[in-house]
Amino acid sequence: MSAYEEWNEALSRVAQRCDAFDAKALSQRPLPVQWFVAMRVIEAQVFNGGFCAIYYNNCYEFVPIALAGYKAIGAHHHALLLARVMESVPRIFSEKPQDQWPDDYPMPDLSSDEHDEIETAWYSLERALDELKARYVREHPEQFERPDGA
Repeated sequence: MSAYEEWNEALSRVAQRCDAFDAKALSQRPLPVQWFVAMRVIEAQVFNGGFCAIYYNNCYEFVPIALAGYKAIGAHHHALLLARVMESVPRIFSEKPQDQWPDDYPMPDLSSDEHDEIETAWYSLERALDELKARYVREHPEQFERPDGA
């Protein structure tokens, strides 16, 4: 079993349909489940459309949870890269839902050379990230038990 399959199977036991969560529903789950779901949401956005997809798809509320998760599993490079991108985005995009953004306010431009370099670094660390997640799951299996005990 690959590292990806290992952590993904553990997460699937406790969090069916991870992308269906909103941050409020997610806050009702155990902290490690919150981290893994938020990391999955953020990673899916980045791989789907780059860091700007986090904003275009209203997933910015998962960023603080994902940052905590990356730090908890030892993925410090991912935490640093994500934090660097988020620091460069105007606060209006992280404080209000997209339907409340001013019509005349430009969308964040995350197409700079710096952001391209950050995305390249992010993608190059994918295999290491899977290994860190799998190791966390192996070291903390009790945190990924089904709530009903099955």
